[in-house]
Parts: sequence; structure tokens; C-alpha cells
Amino acid sequence: MRVASALLISSVVLWPMAVSAQTRRAPAKPAAPPPAPATQVETPEMKCPTPLGVGVNTEREFCDVLSGRDPASGIIITLPPHRGDVKLMFDLHNRHTYSEEQMKDKRAAYARYTAVIGALTMDNTLISRAVVQSEFRTAADLLDRVSGGAGPAGVKAVAPTGMESITITVPEAENQVSMLGEKLMVDRADGSQTYTAEGPISYWNAYVAVTQMGGQGHFSDPALGINVALDPDLVTSKLPALAAYQHSLPAPPPPADSFDAAAAKRGRVVFNQHCMNCHVGVDGTDNNGGNKLHAPAETGVDGAYAARTVNKAYRTTPLRALWQHPPYFHDGSAATLADVVAHYNRVKSLALTADQQRDLVEYLKSR
Repeated sequence: MRVASALLISSVVLWPMAVSAQTRRAPAKPAAPPPAPATQVETPEMKCPTPLGVGVNTEREFCDVLSGRDPASGIIITLPPHRGDVKLMFDLHNRHTYSEEQMKDKRAAYARYTAVIGALTMDNTLISRAVVQSEFRTAADLLDRVSGGAGPAGVKAVAPTGMESITITVPEAENQVSMLGEKLMVDRADGSQTYTAEGPISYWNAYVAVTQMGGQGHFSDPALGINVALDPDLVTSKLPALAAYQHSLPAPPPPADSFDAAAAKRGRVVFNQHCMNCHVGVDGTDNNGGNKLHAPAETGVDGAYAARTVNKAYRTTPLRALWQHPPYFHDGSAATLADVVAHYNRVKSLALTADQQRDLVEYLKSR
């Protein structure tokens, strides 16, 4: 699932209904208007399926807002007992992947994020949307650093940036609210990308062909309420060839002088000895057939992301153009390839020497 933003729940404001009673009494002057109902401010219960972590400086707990369609898989806010509508208040942040190496090129480091999330009832009715937009130029634009990472100083590469204070009015009848990401737009010097809830290439190819381009074929997704079956199906038989072409597109080569060629050659030997059981083939993954997955315990990383999926497991990450895709692991806890190698050296008890680890990193940078 694509991370849309980071969210921090602050409080809810409750407006209890005014209660009045009448007794028999002598006529009197018209009564003064009743005082406005008192309000209560409370911290609600929040179930965060994918915590980002605790801020090093603020000591606040941040929670990832992931894109999705099922309210049960979102951030669940349970409201205190109340009468009348409830105002739910929270801070919404974007997420930035910070890299000291990238900061050497100010133009490449720049990013502008626009994240859109939805507040939903548990029966999937939209209550409201919230948007946070922010720009990153320097480390001063980070709201905080998040502890628990594999990198230097024990912080994660991903960090909250920007802040929008959000207030949403929740109808009286609702006792729970789900927060789900809808869209994330990222603008960088080299172009723009828009992300939504992820799906496999074949899923999106079929979705676009049948529902967006008017192709005659079959596409069904109960979660979206879409079921198109146009016969004869002229789309499905073409999807394997389309996916094969997409997979055949060459990966961009690593930048010149970005790795040590001699060390990479030695690192390939280390890779072949210790990594090829999972990172196989041209793409470097044993998930080429789409059905090979690994339990979180095998990877030594947080299983929260896997728990959100149908199979409750992780695929082996492909290695094509690996140098382009920091941070690493689903939670972004490894800022560099050196952090990844150190992690698996420990988790898999590989007993690699420091020189072997450095050589392996150089090989991975050369992919």
C-alpha cells in the first residue's frame, strides 16, 4: 500500500445536548436564554495499523496513513460517548525521505508533496476530506526525526514534513471514523508522480483498458463496486504480452562513478553465495510468478504492513535500479543499502566481514 501521509490525532470536542425540565410555578418574567451547552475536549482511542514511530524531539507518536478502500484497514478513531456532532482535530503531515547524500544537490533534494486523505464511516461513507501540502528544501523543513531506524543515530530515513491542522465534524450517529489515503502527488525537479492505492501491473492494465479506455473485456473489483463483463473478451488475452513488454523495459543504468567497480565484482561473489536463494533472475526476486511470498519473521522487519495484505506476507523486492529507490524496507527504516546489508547480516547470521559488507553494497549499487 502506498503511504499517503502521516497523521497525529490531537483531540475531539464534544457538544453535549442541553437538558431542561419544567415544574409548575407562578407566572414570571420571561426566562433568560439558557447558557450555551458546555463542551468537553477529550483524547480519543486510536488504532494505528502502521505506526511511523515516535518523534525524537517532540516525543509524539506519528501514524502512517496508507491508501486503501476498506475502512476496516484504515486508522480507526473510536469517539468517546457523546450527544450531538463531534469535532475531530488532528495534525496532518507529509512524509519525506531524507538523505544526506541527496542534500549535496539542492535541486535534486527539492520535493513538493500534496496528500489527500478521506475520513470515512465504517460503512464506507465519506464524511470529509483533508489535504496537506508542503515543500522540502533543507533539513530545517523536517518537523522531526523518527526513532527506530537502522541508520546513523538510530533514526529512520522517512520523517514528517509540513503540517496542516485539520478539524472534521463527525455526525452524531457515528461512533468510529476511519482515515484512509486517497492520493499522493509528488513534484520534483525531474518530474511529477501521482500515487493511489497500489495494485499489480495486470490489475491496473485491465482496469485502464476496460473501465477507462472503453476496451471490450472483463474487469471486476468488488471493493470498488465494479463488475464489467463484455463478451467477447478482447482484453484479457492481451494482458500477458503487455505485462511482458512492461517488464522488458530496461532499467536506467547507475550514474557514472557512483560505485566502485572492483568492489562490486567482489560483492557479486558474496551476493551469489548468500542472497540468490530469494533474489533470483534478471529482476532479482523469487516473486516473478506472483505467488512466492515470505512471512515477516523471515525478514526481520515489522510485520504491520504485511498484516494489511490478503496474504499477510512480503514479496522479495526486485533489484532493478535499486540505487533509485531509497529508503528500503516497507517502513522506510533502512536509509541506505549499507543499512540493508547490516540488517540481513544480523538477522540471517551471515557472518559477513566489514569488507564483504562494503563489497556487497557496491554490487547492489551497480544493479
